[in-house]
Order: sequence, then structure tokens, then C-alpha cells
Amino acid sequence: MSKYFSLQNPHILQKVRFSTHFLLHKRLANHVGKCVDLAACGGIRELDLYFWHYEHYGNPYCTCTTLPSIFFQSPLLVTVLKLEGCHVRDSNFAGFPVLKILTLAYLHIGDQAVLDMVSACPSLENLVLECCLQLKNVNLSSKTMHRLVIKHCTGVKSVLMDLPSLRAFEYDNSVQGKKTEPWKLSQITEFRTTKGVKLASVEVLCLAFMKMNPETLKHIFAIFPNLVDLRMKGCLVNYESQTFPETVKKLYVVDVHIPELIEGFASSVEALHCDSTTKCLGFTSYTAAGRVSFVCLKSVTLAGFFVLSNDALNRLISSCPILEILNLRDCVCIKQLSISSQVLKVLTVKARSNYLESVEIETPNLVSFEYDGPLIVFFQLVFSPALVCVLRFKQCLGYIDDSLLLTSKEIIGKFKKASSLTVSGQDYEVCLCCL
Repeated sequence: MSKYFSLQNPHILQKVRFSTHFLLHKRLANHVGKCVDLAACGGIRELDLYFWHYEHYGNPYCTCTTLPSIFFQSPLLVTVLKLEGCHVRDSNFAGFPVLKILTLAYLHIGDQAVLDMVSACPSLENLVLECCLQLKNVNLSSKTMHRLVIKHCTGVKSVLMDLPSLRAFEYDNSVQGKKTEPWKLSQITEFRTTKGVKLASVEVLCLAFMKMNPETLKHIFAIFPNLVDLRMKGCLVNYESQTFPETVKKLYVVDVHIPELIEGFASSVEALHCDSTTKCLGFTSYTAAGRVSFVCLKSVTLAGFFVLSNDALNRLISSCPILEILNLRDCVCIKQLSISSQVLKVLTVKARSNYLESVEIETPNLVSFEYDGPLIVFFQLVFSPALVCVLRFKQCLGYIDDSLLLTSKEIIGKFKKASSLTVSGQDYEVCLCCL
């Protein structure tokens, strides 16, 4: 390897991924030194150092290699750096003057070493910390960082941020490779800022598998006052009535145990995605009672709803006066889908099982309709003449019986006024335009 590097023109070689087995540790320092030499002279822009560890043997956190000290002795002129599967004991870094993207994965690294490494990166924009289990109280300070990701670092108790330019923050408290049950979460992670300064530039916040008490949730909304995109997955919150930020326009919730969360954003959210949830029962019960009107909601995605009936769906649609996009996936309680809307423009229905039997739509402004699932019956269809329709059936259309063949011909007849129709099965696809 050293001979190979010595033959390379440092100005031609732009990206290096160095992967090694821990049994080669006697030559490790020499190999890493060659990578450092290339990075120090500006010859490469992306450096990925992967040290073999027990990721594939049931223990993804046990590493065997210490990062050679030669790595710290010269400034590295790389813009992208990834370290995976090693011990980082020295925190006296020479510097990374042009580094923009830093990923630290499966490392044995302490809180102080992370702080020192980030401080040695005056141009850092993107930081990812993954499966660094020794981290407990993360302290980060950077004037240039735009994106921060902390995932599977389950020992973290607090995150102190002095990041005035931060735009997106992701925090995932789940255990890598294991199913995490939200109701079994015990630790509450605290997010803090230096001197209580608000991170007003953050617009995207992603939280996964976090346990939060009412004070924690209130504090999060306080330090991120200008959120536009909020995503929550597997979070457990003991809820109390409070004010939600009206800046949020996109809300994505998966297995979130906060029925009142959606009600809190009803007056501001424009795009809503709810996935795999019997936990957000309030979403349908509030609309059924006429309690909530989503006055700004333009796009809704409902996936894996096991309690949503067709009547509840139509009450939801009627509570969204400007709803233009509706995506339904595996809403198994709906057997006869019937939708009526004067403003709906895009409708997508995906069904993996045979629960859905028929579809009836009265949507005069519908310009896009996509169906993916078993062969079904289409009843009354009202749509725009500009409709682009895509039907993907799970059956092999060339081998169906006479009754299904008749059904497929009837389907084509139902969409004869559409501008474009694409029908496909497991065996072939037919595209008909300008019908």
C-alpha cells in the first residue's frame, strides 16, 4: 500500500478509503501516515479511515485499534473525513483547516476529544456522531456548523450547543441494530445552549426514541423558536397543555405517543405525515367532533392507520379546506374507499394486502391519481380531463380469469376521459395517452 501511494500523483488522487484488519496493526501507523501525508499536502479531498471491528459479530461497539498518533501531527487539508471503528485517545489535534464534513462512527472517544476535534475545524459545516457509546455530556462549539446528527449514542445525557449557524439537528436515541420500544425508554436527554441563547437559525428538528417530560418538550420549543420542519419517531411524552410554535409548516410523526401534538399544530402546519400509529387517535377523533380545522393543511400522508374508517377520512378531508394532496398507504379499515372533494388535486392509494375492495372518487379538480395494490372495482369516478392516472395491480393481467379480465376492461373504460392512463400488472404494462 505504501508503495502504491508513493507512485500516485497527489493532485490526481482525490478520494481515499483505507480499510484495515486489526491484525495488521504492526504496519498500521505506516499506512495511516501515507494517508496523512497525502491529506497534509492537499492531494486528497475525502479521507475515509475504516478500522475493522466487531460490527458483524454481535457486538458493534467493541473496537480493537487505536488511531495512530501520526494522524494528529500534521494539519489535514481534506474537506470530508470519516473515522470508524477505532480508539481516539489523543485530543491534541494539529487542525483541519478546510474540513466541512466530519463523521465519527463506532469510536471509543470521550467528550473532550470531540470538543477538541470540532474546535480544530474552523470551517466545519456537517457533524455526524454515530454509535459513540462513551459520550455522556456532549459539548459542541462552532460558528460555521449547519447540521448536527447524533444517533445511537445511547449514553448521552446532555448536549450543550454553542452553534449560532445551526440549521438542522437530528437526535436518535435508539440502539443500533435492536428494536427500541418507546414505552421502555427511561433516560431523558437534556438539550442546552450556552448562556441560554436560542438557536433561532434551526429550521429542521428530528427527534427519535426520546422520552420527554412536559418541561423538556417546552424547553425544546423554546430553544428552537423558528422550527419549520419537525419530525418525531417513537417518542414518549407526558403531555400537558402548552403552546406550540406556529412557525412549523411540516410535521412528520411515527409511533408518537402524543395525540394532542397534531391538535397543537392545526393552525400552522401545511404538510402532515402520520405513520404506523394507533397512538395518534386524537387526529381522527378531533376532526370527527368538529373540534379541529386544519386551515393551512395542503398535503396529508396517512400510513398504517388501523383505526381510520372511510367516514373518519372524509371528516378529515372536510376539516382541511385547502387540502390538495392526499396519500393513503395500508389503511386497512377502509374497504370501500369513497372520497369527495372540490379542491383535491393529487391522490395516491397503496394497499399491500387485499383489504380494499372498491374506490369511488368525486374530485373534479383531480389531475393525478396513482393506485398500487390488488385488482379492485372502480365505481363512480369524477376527475379533471387533465388527469394522469397510473394503476399498478399485483395480479398477472395476462393470466387472470374471465371475471377479472372483464373487470380490467371496465377499469380502462372508467378512465377513458383521462389524458393519460398507465395500467400494469406483474407481467406487462400498457400506456394509453390522449384517450
